[in-house]
Amino acid sequence: MSSVSVVRRDELPLIVIAYASFFVLGFPGAILGVLTPAIRDTFSISLDTVGQYFLAFSAGYIIASSLTGRLIAHFKTGTLLVMSCLLTAGALAGIALSSSWAIFFAFAILLGASSAIQDAGLNIVFAARFNARLMNWLHAAFGLGAMTAPLLATTLLQSSVDWRIGYGIIVFLYLAVVVAFFLTRDHWEIPHSTETANAVRGSSLAQTLRLPFVWMGIALFFMLAGIEAGVGQWAPSLLGEGRGIDAATAGYWTTAYWASFTVGRIFFGAVDLRLSAQALVRAVGVACIGGLLLLWWSPVDVLDLVALLIIGFSIAPMFATLITHTQNTLGDPHGSNAIGIQMAAASFGIGVIPWVVGVAANALGLETVPPFFLVFAVLLLIVILFIDRVGKVKDK
Repeated sequence: MSSVSVVRRDELPLIVIAYASFFVLGFPGAILGVLTPAIRDTFSISLDTVGQYFLAFSAGYIIASSLTGRLIAHFKTGTLLVMSCLLTAGALAGIALSSSWAIFFAFAILLGASSAIQDAGLNIVFAARFNARLMNWLHAAFGLGAMTAPLLATTLLQSSVDWRIGYGIIVFLYLAVVVAFFLTRDHWEIPHSTETANAVRGSSLAQTLRLPFVWMGIALFFMLAGIEAGVGQWAPSLLGEGRGIDAATAGYWTTAYWASFTVGRIFFGAVDLRLSAQALVRAVGVACIGGLLLLWWSPVDVLDLVALLIIGFSIAPMFATLITHTQNTLGDPHGSNAIGIQMAAASFGIGVIPWVVGVAANALGLETVPPFFLVFAVLLLIVILFIDRVGKVKDK
């Protein structure tokens, strides 16, 4: 892995704010998994209907993230970050106050769009200004938020607190992030020469989409993000409703999944394994398959926890590593466009894969959850091996 680059003292507050914002970004998706039974009871909806949330979120996310590179080329990055977080706070407030599933669904679209600009925007900034290690830690902050959210939700439910309060708490966290971005809004620009900036503005999405590397990234991020979010989403239902583990334990074990995910990103960001990108993603891809096989087999309850820990840790470094290599491989003018497109693909995966699993679980039972995720993990490894074969992902 790459060595630590020197960070200027004036950049440290920006890194802290970025990490704090990604911590908060991890809350909305992760909290839904534990709150799903309560939300289903409130709106009287089925398992597969819950999956519609991910489709709605993805619809907004795909549109916004695919345009983020273009938006950053034309507008100030700091202003976009302020507005995206403010819109996210509004969308979460709308979800918390929803009187029907239709309203909940509508605000999920806005949540997806606003989250996309924050997510893709900061990924583009970090890919351009910092190294892979700091990028991994940025995503570790997301994992820390995703780990904290189920713990918060479990605590609220055990205290018989309405699920809406959980979303209300996240609203206030986002408002704090809005203030931080507003106070530093002039310091988030990506350094471009005039020539490069003009090239970025002149590079259309259609031109970027002609690059084979981008399409490989689309397939990778689609499956990677779908597995990552989907396992966290469906683990509480699989363990609780499917395997009879009490709700509190299922919530804590889901928290453990996100904890192993976070530890993995911290580990891979801190330790120089001297592995190529190909070797790293191939190794963790195989480990992820092993974890899903164990989750499917699960002869005793405790192995469910072990399986979740393996899956979370193994999948942890892939996202940040591949984002950084997109920028390193393509550079300007296509790098920013490609990252936005790949973030859109990731959102599409978050929407489609958990929804497909939910439809299968509703029709065939919750025990179909592990094998369905296993199929996607095998497909992910096949794409990784194909990239190895054609040599499109460069060494780290």
